[in-house]
Order: sequence, then C-alpha cells, then structure tokens
Amino acid sequence: DLILPSVPEWASPVWHLFVVRSKDRPGLIEKLSQAGIGSLIHYPIPPHMQNAYQFMRYEPSDLPVAQEISTEVISLPIGPHLYDAGSSSALNILSGIIRLKVAALLLGPAGVGLIGLLQNLMSTASVAAGLGLDTAGTRQIAEKTPDMAAVGDMRRVLVFGSVLMAVLGGGIFWMLSDQFAHLFLAREMSVVNVRWLALGVAMTIVSMGQIAILNGLRRIKSLAVLKVSASIMASVLGIIALLVMGREGTILFVLSLPFSTMIIGMFLVSRLGWNNDPVPSLKHLLISWARFSCLGAKFMSGALVAIAGLLVVRSIVNRALGPDALGQFEAAWMISMTYIGFVLGAM
Repeated sequence: DLILPSVPEWASPVWHLFVVRSKDRPGLIEKLSQAGIGSLIHYPIPPHMQNAYQFMRYEPSDLPVAQEISTEVISLPIGPHLYDAGSSSALNILSGIIRLKVAALLLGPAGVGLIGLLQNLMSTASVAAGLGLDTAGTRQIAEKTPDMAAVGDMRRVLVFGSVLMAVLGGGIFWMLSDQFAHLFLAREMSVVNVRWLALGVAMTIVSMGQIAILNGLRRIKSLAVLKVSASIMASVLGIIALLVMGREGTILFVLSLPFSTMIIGMFLVSRLGWNNDPVPSLKHLLISWARFSCLGAKFMSGALVAIAGLLVVRSIVNRALGPDALGQFEAAWMISMTYIGFVLGAM
C-alpha cells in the first residue's frame, strides 16, 4: 500500500522532501503521529485546482492522475536533524529501562505492575481530555508558517487553551477518581492516592500544547532535548521518591515524568522569544479551540481506543491473575515496546 519515491538512474535529488503515497493516508498519518513522527501534505490541492489556475477552468476530472495523487501523497521527515531525534530516542529508551529496572528491584513485580496500571490510567485520561491537542496544534502552527504573526496568535491559543483544558481535564478526573479506583485498581491503591493522578493528567495536557508549538515550528533539536532531559529528570526524581518513601512513593514515581516534561517544555518554549503574550479573548479562544477539537478528535479517537484497550487488559490481568502476574505482563510489554520504539526511533 506504500509507494516510495522512484529515482531515475540519471537523477541525483537533493531530497528536499521525502514524499510517499498511500491509499490510506489518514490511517498512515495517525500511526505516524502515535509514534511521535511528524508529517505534512505537499500538496492537498493539486495545481490545476488551485486559485492561481482558476482562469483555465479546469475540472477535477481533467487531470485524473494529479487528482488521485493529491489524495495519497504524504511528506515524511528527512534531513540531518533526524540524527538528533534518533539519538534522543535511544537515550530516552535507555533511561526508561534503567528507571523501570530500579523500580523492579525496590518494589518487586507487583510494584512494577501497579506503576504500569497507574501510568496507563493517567495516559488514557490525558488522551481523552487532550482531544488530540498535540497533533492538531502541530498542524495549525505548521500551516501558519512563515506568517509569524499568525504563528504567534496560534501559540497564545495553545498556551492559554491548554491550561484551561488541563484544569478541566484534571478536575473531571479528580471528581471521578473514586469510580476509576474501583473500576481499574480494585484494592491496590486508596482513592486519595489515585486522585493525585489528576495532577498528572493536567501536566500532560499542558505539555501537549508545548510539544505542539515545538513540533509545529520544526524545533527538532529542542524536541530531542525535551525528550532526553525529561526522561533523565523523571528517572532521578522517581528513584529518589521510591528510595525515600518506598511503596508510598509510587504515585510520585508516576507523576515524575509529566512534571519533568512540563517544566522543561515551559523552559524551551519560553526561549522562542515571545515573552509578553497577551491573554486571548474568550471568544477567540473558543473559536480557535472548536477548530482544534474537530481536527484533533479524529486523531484522538484512534489513540484512545488503543490505550484504553490496553488499560482494560491490564485491569483484567490484575483481577484474574494478581499483582505479580501484572508485573510480569508489564515487563513483557516494556521489552516489546522498547524494541518497537527503538526501530521507529531509528526510522
């Protein structure tokens, strides 16, 4: 289903773009987005249907090949900047392995299983409340480039809008924490502790806005720094929490990654040069957010099905086989996803 670029023997392209074709372009874009790989469309409107050629009175059927290709093309990342992205993926994976290994030594299989279950619950709530903010925001900013005034406006919408969504999403999670605890965690954690995951949901949504800004502006090196720095910072904070508090530090261990990502993301976004952003009007915020929601919900639905399905599986394993079996499941899942993540990162 994937058609790669074809290069004649006499040609030596500069690879300004790496354009592939797929019959299922929306599905491919969604899978790439879930793997953290950006993409663009050059161009969704074929030349003969663009405004510049309206005087020629073309119909879509006049150039059927161009019309068909315009529904299939997708540009993938290419360039020397990918070295930073690939290296950061490897370092991020290594940091994650060390972090989980230390947790396994301190808490045992049951503790590792509980960490995975809590992270899965927090991630599911974040994806649902975030409404595809990271993907939709990335596309909106990329479309506005190089109009920096429009980019600045979109950045303000993302920053302030993500904060409002974070408060709303975290608040809803806090109110429903009792139901979540009984539905997914059974007796493993008290409702009071589960409520603290609402902070993780809020911080994750704020980070979505920051990542969308960096990704939309193609700040690949900043994204690599964010990924590695947040992973290392979370590992240090999480391990300290477990060493000092033992099992009681599990919730802090889980919150360490969204906290680190949000703090470092704020620092990197603040360095872009917009230091005095005015607060957008509520009307402007709602109108812009309506566009985000329509676009982001499409990407969010696919990701939500996958991550919520995994949450259900973890909950079933925990109830049917016990915490130790859940820990073994978590270890197997971590190994599998580490391998897949490494391959995707290398790509």
